[in-house]
Amino acid sequence: MSMYIYGSAVAFLSLFSSQVAAECIDSNLGATKAIAMHKTIPVGSSPGITLKSSGISPIVIDGLEVEVFTNNDTLYYPRLYNCTYNPIKVSLATLASFSAGVAAANKTIQPGEFLNTDPDGIVYASSTISEMQLVDLAVNNKWYRLTWFVTLDDQGKKNRVVRIFVHRYY
Repeated sequence: MSMYIYGSAVAFLSLFSSQVAAECIDSNLGATKAIAMHKTIPVGSSPGITLKSSGISPIVIDGLEVEVFTNNDTLYYPRLYNCTYNPIKVSLATLASFSAGVAAANKTIQPGEFLNTDPDGIVYASSTISEMQLVDLAVNNKWYRLTWFVTLDDQGKKNRVVRIFVHRYY
């Protein structure tokens, strides 16, 4: 069983525009800088909801969109989406609240495809439990730490509150 789930470019791009790199605007995060996002998206349903499909521009680092995907009221999937026209090679180590972390070196994410960062593909954000995902990422000789923390809202449990934090160390 693979610890990382590569997405289908066709299925994933159907949630977005047909222009893979048209909106791939890098955050230009300098060394020792950080950026945070705190947004609300609807609770997912089939075929799924992402930040981008909700009209929210994700944080972009070195051609990778730091995304979240949800298609039910219990789980969410932290993802790195290649929004360029070129393959991107990454190395990463992950840790989540309820699963063992995993490390992987030299994984290639093809243009228009994504990489789920959770080792078992199950990250909780339900009415009774919330899980945090932490990723150390090396890409283009830069080191980033990414954190996803998603919960259901306090008002009616119809929205997910998405918190993403990206810190570039060097």
